[in-house]
Amino acid sequence: MSEVLFEVLVSKLARELPSDVLKAFCDRLDNTTATADHQNYSVMFTNAETRHIVQQLLASSSHLNSRELAAWLRGAACVHREYQDNPSIEVVWTGPRDPSCVFRRTDQAVLEVIEGSKRELILVTYAAYRLPIIYNAMISALERGVAIHFIGESTTGEFGTSAVDAIRDVQNVFGKSINIWIWPESARPRGDRGEIGVLHAKLAIADGEAMFVTSANLTERAHSLNFEVGLLVKGGAAPRAVAEELRGLMRNDVFGRP
Repeated sequence: MSEVLFEVLVSKLARELPSDVLKAFCDRLDNTTATADHQNYSVMFTNAETRHIVQQLLASSSHLNSRELAAWLRGAACVHREYQDNPSIEVVWTGPRDPSCVFRRTDQAVLEVIEGSKRELILVTYAAYRLPIIYNAMISALERGVAIHFIGESTTGEFGTSAVDAIRDVQNVFGKSINIWIWPESARPRGDRGEIGVLHAKLAIADGEAMFVTSANLTERAHSLNFEVGLLVKGGAAPRAVAEELRGLMRNDVFGRP
């Protein structure tokens, strides 16, 4: 198995296992240096999904002895705790700026989130159109095995041409290789005069760990000409909470397929 997969599995276990369970696993690993005994450790876990992940990890760690694997897990858990306890928030700015401005541009922040994704990437936008650098980064993410969810404005209703671009352009480039979602008209609230809600959010989330919230659509104009401001959040509870909320909307049919 690849080195990238090994690192992904270590990170997943360090992030998701309760601290006492992880400690017991590492303590047991410390009791031997024989890699041949690795397969016996998966019986510690009653959850089938966790057991499968542990088995994958053990199979991909043949280059390490048990104590070295335990050190990897402890180190990853320590990094994860620090990351969760001390999130960073960075202002991202495109458009007019003072000569002393040090904020990064919108396209740089979007690329960082996409390129940093290892398992899951969620993109939400009102409009998306002809951004080859962003699309190429998404293609690279797919090649790494990242599951991509793209939530865009519907191609139907009274939302204008940019709504058409959001879905059609992405479908033309990616076809069925990514998961495309819309907010169906039937699931949207209406005002007293019959006006309907619009999907106007713009954000990108990688692995529930990094999130970019912005005023900018996924268009060249928004990334190079418009005045757009956003926040890039790394670590903390917010990226995971928003990702879980969006997954819930997909799971409960608030978002549907175009």
